[in-house]
Amino acid sequence: MVWTIELLVREGGVDAEMWTKAHQLASAARDAFYESARRDLGIEGTPPPSGQWPRQWRAEFSG
Repeated sequence: MVWTIELLVREGGVDAEMWTKAHQLASAARDAFYESARRDLGIEGTPPPSGQWPRQWRAEFSG
């Protein structure tokens, strides 16, 4: 998924909707990876914060 974001940046002309969708897909893949890795390793507790976009601090500026 990170490659998708890199390709979007390299190609240019990325609008906010495309960027948000690409970031959401990458974030979901990241979250699934952490969930699976933690389960496989037997790590309990809260996983790292989600990579969801827009970030909370950014959403506060656009409201």
